[in-house]
Amino acid sequence: MKDIQSLYTKHPAREYRQAFDLVGSWLNHTDGAKLCLLSSSVFAVELLKRCPHQLDLIGTDGFDAAGFISRSLDWNWGELKLGSIDVQDNKYEIIIWVEPITSQPYLISRQLCRVALPKAKLFVISPGLLNRFIPSGVMLSHNEQKLLIPYQFTQTLKNTGWQIESTMGFHGPRSILWNGFYRLSTQMGRLDWADKLLFVMRSSYQESGRLWWLSPLSIICASAN
Repeated sequence: MKDIQSLYTKHPAREYRQAFDLVGSWLNHTDGAKLCLLSSSVFAVELLKRCPHQLDLIGTDGFDAAGFISRSLDWNWGELKLGSIDVQDNKYEIIIWVEPITSQPYLISRQLCRVALPKAKLFVISPGLLNRFIPSGVMLSHNEQKLLIPYQFTQTLKNTGWQIESTMGFHGPRSILWNGFYRLSTQMGRLDWADKLLFVMRSSYQESGRLWWLSPLSIICASAN
């Protein structure tokens, strides 16, 4: 497990910073029970930076949540507990699932629905198809063989009792295209063009259209039926 102090001093890529900022605001918006499914200590630290409330953690894909909790006592704002999706007595109002690269997404999604309160919110941070091609979008060297395409993952959620409310991509195809033109204009010395192109790139940075799932990173918001 990576050293927690070193993780606190590092800053992830811009796409991940924005995604975790939004997730942090949702976590802080309610006083209800909160559950986080994480595949890395990197993600756990990013949540700790933003949320001062109690969090129940579950490790996926080899992440030792219990070990992280014991090692992070000096860094927590709020209490950390080891969560469980096998005990249906636990009911959660907010559930965060970061990078669902597990081999059993259907089973976990169905179990999450069972431990969710009525109208509970599920927020999934998921890498898209362009994640591996955009250096600024890579936060972990995850196993690409387990990578779930966000568009397909929404079908898994629907089939296990979740209702998709919204989807959003960060630095999607339009933003990537305008960013390429911005870099080209800068290399040509046309700073007047570059300034305008940078503005257009930023205005299209959040992709909520049909191509959202192509973005290097996406957020899926769903609610329990």
